[in-house]
Amino acid sequence: MTPIHGQLLRQQLERVELIDCQMRERSRATAEQMQSHQQAILRLIEVPGIGADAAQQMVAEIGPTAAAFPSSRQLASWMGVCPGSEESAAENRSDRCAKGNRFLRRVLCQAAQAAVHKKAVIYRRCFIG
Repeated sequence: MTPIHGQLLRQQLERVELIDCQMRERSRATAEQMQSHQQAILRLIEVPGIGADAAQQMVAEIGPTAAAFPSSRQLASWMGVCPGSEESAAENRSDRCAKGNRFLRRVLCQAAQAAVHKKAVIYRRCFIG
């Protein structure tokens, strides 16, 4: 490795360290802002697959009580996680999910994948060996 490559590598590592520091600061600031919604966040964290960051994002998008949505169906529709059902003469034409809140949908999909992975690990430990 030449001296110029070493210098470039050091500069990139300094940038990564700076970004990591900024991300930690943002996380602390977010946690402080969400302090008033701590109970809702703690309840969400109890759900398998949902961590502190995901819970904070969910509360930020929906609110601590989801008061803007009279029913769970309306919330699911707003998020875009309920597929449409266009049937005519017993032929299904659309099962795509509508466009919705892509940020919240992403968080829910990641949480679902984490929960499935966690259950698979527990299953392997208990039953496979």
